Amino acid sequence: AASATRQGSALAANLLATLNNTALEPYRHNDAALVLLALGEKRAIAMRNNLSIAGNWVWRWKDSTDRRWINRYALD
Repeated sequence: AASATRQGSALAANLLATLNNTALEPYRHNDAALVLLALGEKRAIAMRNNLSIAGNWVWRWKDSTDRRWINRYALD
């Protein structure tokens, strides 16, 4: 899962807090979580535990992961 999916509940809470003019909820990133970030032109970077790797093969990995995630919610 991508980082954005982990941040969803904090984002939703903070959007509501902004609308209600109340305190924002801090988000603390888990360094042990795998992050796959697209860089454009079929390149991506993978980060975990303060280590990173990049390249076309990482993009293919991310693309495959994203497509599987999206297909879970497809309306057939």
